[in-house]
Amino acid sequence: MASTDFLKCNLDGACKDNPGPSSIAFYIRDIVVDFRYAGTKLIEDGTTLEAKVIALRCGLEYCIEYNFLPVMLKPNSLAL
Repeated sequence: MASTDFLKCNLDGACKDNPGPSSIAFYIRDIVVDFRYAGTKLIEDGTTLEAKVIALRCGLEYCIEYNFLPVMLKPNSLAL
């Protein structure tokens, strides 16, 4: 498999206060930046780190469910 034969899933989670109302988002594209899917969701109140972890889980679950594999997960947080 060539190094370009994969998808990329950028993801993030955030909250208004920490903890507070939270949301997540993820964006799936191929290596040449062709859009595949974007998803957003309001989630329960929590911390910023919790929102980022939920975004990672939701993005990975979506990729597995719709066979967007192999995939590189790219959170914008060094904590993950």
